[in-house]
Amino acid sequence: MDSRDPGQGSGLSAAVLFPNKREVACASLGFLKAFEVIRRRVAFADLSYVPSGPGDPILSPRRGLLLGEISHREVGRFDIIGFSVSYENDYVNMPGLLIRAGLAPLAAERTKTFPLVLSGGFTMSTNPLPIADFVDAVVVGEIEPVADSLLGVLEDAGRRGLPKDRVLPLLDALPGVYVPALGERSVERIWSDTDGIAPEPGVRPGSHFGDMFLVEVGRGCGRGCHFCAAGNLYKPLRMRSGESIIALAGDAPSVGLVGTAVGDHPDLEFILGRLIAEDRRIGISSLRPDQVSPKIAALLVKGGIKTIAVAPEAGTEALRARIGKSITDAEIVGAVEMLSAAGISTVKLYFMIGLPWETDRDVEAIVGLVTRLARVRGKARLTVAAGPFVPKPHTVFQWAPFEDRAALRRKVDILRRSLSGPILEAARKPVSLKRVLLRRALADPTIELDTEKPLPWDFIVSGVDRKGLKRKYLELRTS
Repeated sequence: MDSRDPGQGSGLSAAVLFPNKREVACASLGFLKAFEVIRRRVAFADLSYVPSGPGDPILSPRRGLLLGEISHREVGRFDIIGFSVSYENDYVNMPGLLIRAGLAPLAAERTKTFPLVLSGGFTMSTNPLPIADFVDAVVVGEIEPVADSLLGVLEDAGRRGLPKDRVLPLLDALPGVYVPALGERSVERIWSDTDGIAPEPGVRPGSHFGDMFLVEVGRGCGRGCHFCAAGNLYKPLRMRSGESIIALAGDAPSVGLVGTAVGDHPDLEFILGRLIAEDRRIGISSLRPDQVSPKIAALLVKGGIKTIAVAPEAGTEALRARIGKSITDAEIVGAVEMLSAAGISTVKLYFMIGLPWETDRDVEAIVGLVTRLARVRGKARLTVAAGPFVPKPHTVFQWAPFEDRAALRRKVDILRRSLSGPILEAARKPVSLKRVLLRRALADPTIELDTEKPLPWDFIVSGVDRKGLKRKYLELRTS
């Protein structure tokens, strides 16, 4: 075995990398869970991330090579290097981390079996093609169901001294594993049942969330918004029981509830009540307007929550219905009224601009809705963030075009002129890199994709009915 971990016998060593800064890595429950899942199955594991700059302790003092945080061992000397990638914008950091590890960034130029470079995380289930040239294998879906078989293949290959060209087909034969060098065969997304979801890894110092212990309340969402990849790619909806969530939190004084549909948990009132009764602080980042009730709002404040985000997404009820988020203005106003009455210090509103079939009237309606909500808040803080819509693979809107830059600038200017001052926290203009990485298209991204032609990511069998997505998109386009 070409071991990079002396003294560990025939066992594997693994470095799990997060392609962003440390404070973001330590706040990523997916990354920390992936590290724990792998750590329990190898002889030695470590983690690393994007250095903050020269002199960062994560870099070796003499050669500037990337190190593991725990062992300070060079990352390039581990048998496995595994990326956990949650955000498309982090793709650009992956080749740089490989170079920092002293490795060739392109998989084709790494001829030895080890270190073998893997990638997983949410974005790998949407479209792994933008990073396909850099990695040897990709986990499509969730890590828990495939970890044993994946690591078993690699350990056996190491014991037998198999060359890389014999190891890759063995990985390609595993469910939920995509090997870019062998082409785009159909790869089915794999997922864990509720009991198989990995336990919580605990708090790492330096997290963006401080000492808050993060607990995953479940996976999936039953709502089906047409723009949301998470709602489709975390299917089926799986919720842990309220009692198990309390147990997983242990004796942590501060507990953050994490998931794509926290507000839909049937035991939410029970969970909040128990945590408050035990004198713990609570963290919840956002709620849908139709999930807010006077009792929930009061419990949030009792749990020490000062800020809650609410995402209307669009300015008019008609456009909200068209994007699959059928929430009325009355529900939004009612939610903000309840949060305000309970004493929530800050309400954040999130909108998208450049949505399919959006008009300037829809954008102007954002101004009208925000003005109405500002009156509800009175002197209490209300902030607004608006960002450009990005079509996501495996959603109804995967064929939709990006709004052109001139139109987006005009819409941003509408918001900036009308919502000047502290109320408008951010009205972001589009990032061209996002277009390239998400679609990997040479054609103009402002042109709708052909619904009759295969899409680059169709080889990923997401579990979502492609024909159903297409039928819905065409129905919306012609309505």
